[in-house]
Amino acid sequence: MNHRDSSKCCRYKYANFIFVKGNIVDFKEADVLVNPVVKAATELSRSGVVSKAFYKCGQEELQKEYEEAGVPKRFGVDVTVTGSCRSIDAKRIFHATVEGYRGTKSLRLLTCMIKVCLTKAESLNMTSIAFPTVGCGNLQYNADDVAQCFFEAAKETTLKIYIVAYASVIYNTFVKIFADIKESDGQEAVNLRTRPKVKRMSSLISDVSQLVIKPVDSPKSETSSVAVNVLVEMSIVIPAIADLDPESLGKIRDMQTNEVLTHVDLDQSTVTLTGKRGSLDQVKQSILKVLAEDELKQENLDYIKETKGIQEYLLALWHKRTIRSPPYWKNTIFADFSTADYERCQLVNGSPAHDAVTAFVLDTWNASLVGAEKDAGGLVHSKLAIKRIWTIENPFLYTSYQSKLKTLAVKAAIRPFSAVSEPEIKTKQIAGVDYLNSQLINEVNEVYLLHGSSYVDEIAKNGIDSRFSGDKVLFGRGAYFAESSTKADQYADRRNERASAGEPLYMFVVRVLLGEPFVAREAYPYLRKAPCSAVDCRKDSCSDAHLMCDSVIGTHEDVDTPLMLREFIVYHPEQCYPEFLVEYVRQ
Repeated sequence: MNHRDSSKCCRYKYANFIFVKGNIVDFKEADVLVNPVVKAATELSRSGVVSKAFYKCGQEELQKEYEEAGVPKRFGVDVTVTGSCRSIDAKRIFHATVEGYRGTKSLRLLTCMIKVCLTKAESLNMTSIAFPTVGCGNLQYNADDVAQCFFEAAKETTLKIYIVAYASVIYNTFVKIFADIKESDGQEAVNLRTRPKVKRMSSLISDVSQLVIKPVDSPKSETSSVAVNVLVEMSIVIPAIADLDPESLGKIRDMQTNEVLTHVDLDQSTVTLTGKRGSLDQVKQSILKVLAEDELKQENLDYIKETKGIQEYLLALWHKRTIRSPPYWKNTIFADFSTADYERCQLVNGSPAHDAVTAFVLDTWNASLVGAEKDAGGLVHSKLAIKRIWTIENPFLYTSYQSKLKTLAVKAAIRPFSAVSEPEIKTKQIAGVDYLNSQLINEVNEVYLLHGSSYVDEIAKNGIDSRFSGDKVLFGRGAYFAESSTKADQYADRRNERASAGEPLYMFVVRVLLGEPFVAREAYPYLRKAPCSAVDCRKDSCSDAHLMCDSVIGTHEDVDTPLMLREFIVYHPEQCYPEFLVEYVRQ
């Protein structure tokens, strides 16, 4: 079926999404087409229906390129990129592994797979991507759940996303789901937006439709004192039972008593209880409790990192829906905020956060470099004295920052970021700051850096905007940060209008997402975003299949002139959050 024939009357648009009825291999409007490869098949002709359609178009030419690029092995992580071929009108084909439905973990991995494809397309500077309705056929995913996975995965992307549905019933389901989302969005505009939620594991068992109860006609069990005529059998379906923590699964198996026999069948994803109806209900409630506790444990990021490794941890970090403010904020949940854009909350002197921020400022100070740099003219003081410290609690900026952190977490799960270790950033080295540094996600190179400015209210309300960095800068138009308060102090007032003695000045301690850093050993004044990672490219507008960096660490003005103090630059405002404001005076 050619999409051009059917799409005239079967096309629906919502946000970045356009739904089209047709065949994915015939689609001609997207830069990227996505091919779901079932169970990491090595031969496209032996994979699912969609892969066979791609193979039919590309034949051995596509198969050879697919094998050379590397078969995608891991569901939710790996994507193999090939060029287009023959009758397929697209710049790239993405081959991503998918597996059959096995409960909530499958939905999480499907969401991650979609997100990985979007991130990969963005890194290749593509503007549009087309997916089939992944999993809605023989893999037995529910179309409602798949639609929600697409919506969840595309929260932050600017790509135009086409969903190409071959079957009318699935096309209609997707359109209905997104129409419902569109209707509900307007009602939620006052609050931080929430997204459709995948069913939780515990809710699957609590649904009575999941229970099958029948009389048991077998003789009296040798291990049970229950009479035959009052025995019933209860089969409880738990689709995600294979994903339970071994300790939780052991608890369920150990629920067998003299009155209840328990049998766990992992292949059928069921727990079968035999005994008195009243006793079975009690055991059922105990199983519900175990599942609820297990779910909390499996959502704990520290547990995931310890038991499943860094990659699973990063994917779980991205998938985590709830954004909570740090424990040292006055407003511990976003519902606590007033109608103001942000709140400035003073820290108590001697509190762990106050002590750590004090160390960031005073212990990175280097008096010998005061007045030494070009932008430090007119400075003759030898030390700083801190007067007050506030947290800047801005739910809107913080939500945007955390969303960017999640995007970088997916990128790091695909390919780990280079560590900043030569030398390590000063705010990581000093003593007494573990309380704050322990709140950071090292795997995405999240760090605390310093930023001096006189635009206090503007930054607290709107963040640090790279557009106002000026034109005469070494590393392009970005947001600049320092690892030393000596450098940040240079920019707390104007070079030709230095503050008088005792006049209060301000410096921000900022959370910054460096992601994959590019170390600049010479000036790159033309940059408008972090450059390409390829050594022979280094363009900020690379159109080749190269990975883009996320930040710049400036170490040199030119190859022969090192900077006295390094500079750290990001080019997207959501990569930094001005969390603490420090009032100080020069002495």
